[in-house]
Order: sequence, then C-alpha cells, then structure tokens
Amino acid sequence: MTEPALFVAADTPWPPDGGGRIATLRVLEAMVRERPVDLVALSDPHRALDLTHLRSICRRIELVEHPFTFGSHRIRQIGVAIRSLASAQPYRL
Repeated sequence: MTEPALFVAADTPWPPDGGGRIATLRVLEAMVRERPVDLVALSDPHRALDLTHLRSICRRIELVEHPFTFGSHRIRQIGVAIRSLASAQPYRL
C-alpha cells in the first residue's frame, strides 16, 4: 500500500474562488491521484465551509481555525504591502 502524504495549506482550498485557492486545489488534486493525502489547512472560523469535495478526495482533513481579518483592514494591508517592497521577506509572510 502507498504511504499517505501530508498536505499543509495556508488556506482551505475549497471553494476555489481565488488564485491561491485554485492553485492549491490543483496541486492537492494531482497529489491524490498518486497516493492518499491527509490535508491540514488554516480555516477562517467566520466563513462557512462546504467540505464535501475535499472529503471526497482526501483521506483525512484537519482544519486549524485562524481568523483571516487581514483582507478586511485595507489601510493595514496597504502598509504591509509598502513595507514588503523594502524587505527580503515575502509579502504574504
């Protein structure tokens, strides 16, 4: 039997409603064609999720609740983006 793989995602890849989620979902779907996959992903507790599709392709799913409030704070988001231009660290970090 093939050993399962652990897939760690910075966001729940379903629904695929943004570029990052779409890219993450495509990689996850490619992995599950090769072996069973356990998914660990951050999840916004303020957003309702339908995990039907992910449950159909993953062996196991663990969600770590973490509020994604960054997008709702535009001024802070702009400040971080400007600071990241002078930093060696990636914007999303």
